[in-house]
Amino acid sequence: SQELPQARQYARAFLQYAERHRHRLNDIFYDEKSLRTMAQDIFEPPMSFKLDWCTPVENIGSNRSEWSPSDRRQWQKLWMSPFKEAHIYNRSALISTMTKEFKSDCILVYQTLFPPQA
Repeated sequence: SQELPQARQYARAFLQYAERHRHRLNDIFYDEKSLRTMAQDIFEPPMSFKLDWCTPVENIGSNRSEWSPSDRRQWQKLWMSPFKEAHIYNRSALISTMTKEFKSDCILVYQTLFPPQA
């Protein structure tokens, strides 16, 4: 990564040391998925939050709109959270989850205030 070249060098040095001294090292991190997301957070630049990404999209050409869910599956996606415990360790994943949550909240509030006429 361009942002943290020293972290990459440190990680390589530590890995070499750990491989040479594996019989002495006894501190084990069992959650490989969380470890991988932490490493990605260190070596890949984090995504930044943009409020306009939270705005539901309306495609006039195809007559489709995120503002008005059309079937049960879309409603379920709105009510389900994309949050996973491993997102705590990765800023980009957390920002992505937060963006999806805010977008869903916008749609739910809109649908509550302006329900379609039945």
